[in-house]
Amino acid sequence: MNKPEFLKGDKGLLLATFAGLILSDLIPGPGDAIYFHYNKKWRDQWAKGELTSRQYWTRETLAYYFFNSGWWTLVAIATLSTPGKLENKLKTLLALTGAGFVAGVLIKNIKSDEAEKLAEKNLAKEKLYTQTNGKTT
Repeated sequence: MNKPEFLKGDKGLLLATFAGLILSDLIPGPGDAIYFHYNKKWRDQWAKGELTSRQYWTRETLAYYFFNSGWWTLVAIATLSTPGKLENKLKTLLALTGAGFVAGVLIKNIKSDEAEKLAEKNLAKEKLYTQTNGKTT
């Protein structure tokens, strides 16, 4: 079977590289989850005055570039160090990518549920406040 012209030689390699780069940004993984955790923590610390703007943005910038790339670096190391043929390495890559995707989705769902519960609590507080005509005891 002949490869299509756009997959032959260097073009195929470049296409695969760009596809991988795009997918690594699209697929949520543990690096994203760690980033979102610290993002919220640092944002709250900044809002309370516990961090200066410089500290907040320095941490934010380093985390943005480190956590996700760190995850994909670990995936690359594990994949490349898998013994055997290319087929075994691809299985490792797919397994880690799938596990990362599942972890990212689960963490996203947990954060969404927590936000929903917080909204419910705030609504209950607002109803109680309205029922008491704004009077506090």
